[in-house]
Amino acid sequence: MGKRKPREPQMRGTSLLKRFDKINLAYFGGMVCGGIGWRTFPLGTRNDNLSLANCTFAERFIQVSDVLDDKRVPLWYLDSVIYHEMLHLHLGPRQFDSDSYAYPHDFRFKCLERRHPDFERAEKFEQDKLDRILNSHRRWREWEKAKASRLRLAAKRRGK
Repeated sequence: MGKRKPREPQMRGTSLLKRFDKINLAYFGGMVCGGIGWRTFPLGTRNDNLSLANCTFAERFIQVSDVLDDKRVPLWYLDSVIYHEMLHLHLGPRQFDSDSYAYPHDFRFKCLERRHPDFERAEKFEQDKLDRILNSHRRWREWEKAKASRLRLAAKRRGK
């Protein structure tokens, strides 16, 4: 018949604003102003410009991939991703000036990023475990998309 249904990801329901505030006080002295929320990003590969989070300066808003709310993703890893984006907000838009727009992760940024106590552990988690979690989300999204197509087709047939 078709592919076997993949296991639905188990989400945690994390409050990003609480994590943002905790990180802000711990590492930035409460000086980073901005908002934060979940977003469903396309799930490419790491070599395919995979985005787990981003921030915009105009809105001062951080968007975090909903994949990181998966229970298999440790909260310390989520915190390291939020810290990374908050660091962009902290340093401001000058890191994206005309000379360095294509590469905002300059030496200064990397030095500050490495100050996070879970930096090395987060990099190891990305290398060792993140792909497996991303692949399960890809399979789930493909299943849900195919299921929606089947339902639309069935509804269309019933309507005729």
